[in-house]
Amino acid sequence: MVPYSRKKNRRSSCVNTFGRDLSGTHPPGFTLIEIMVAIAIISLLAAIATPFYLSYLDKARVTVAISDLKAIEAVVFDYYSTKGQFPDSLAQINFKKLTDPWGTPYKYLRIDGGEKGNGQKRKDHYMVPVNDDFDIYSIGKDFKTASSFASGPAQDDIVRAFNGSYFGMVSNI
Repeated sequence: MVPYSRKKNRRSSCVNTFGRDLSGTHPPGFTLIEIMVAIAIISLLAAIATPFYLSYLDKARVTVAISDLKAIEAVVFDYYSTKGQFPDSLAQINFKKLTDPWGTPYKYLRIDGGEKGNGQKRKDHYMVPVNDDFDIYSIGKDFKTASSFASGPAQDDIVRAFNGSYFGMVSNI
């Protein structure tokens, strides 16, 4: 009777805390329910994290666009200090191929320069021109813009406004 009791004890020690028999009669592994619960938890975490990540990504892109606009402004003023006039285009200051974080080229409009000016002034919500010298801006993530900031398509544009005292999104003006 001793060998039988040893066998019984050995077999009972092969049962894990979840009630599975690990003695070899059933292969160890996960049940379909356990796998489905794990996938559900991972999906829930991904659903919660994705909006935060996308929001962070948008903020980072806006920050990069603002930084680029400030760098372009500095080069434009450097050009003005050496040539006595603002450049006609970004190509004159070697920024023709520079693109915003959404992959579109930055827009530049020279306003100052009398008849040599090459663009229509962009206007704020009260239809007052936002710059007297030049406009530089990104058309933003919707790839649409308008000359008036009051218009819907211009709300996500990243702009230089008020002769360089403001850099940011039109919706924040």
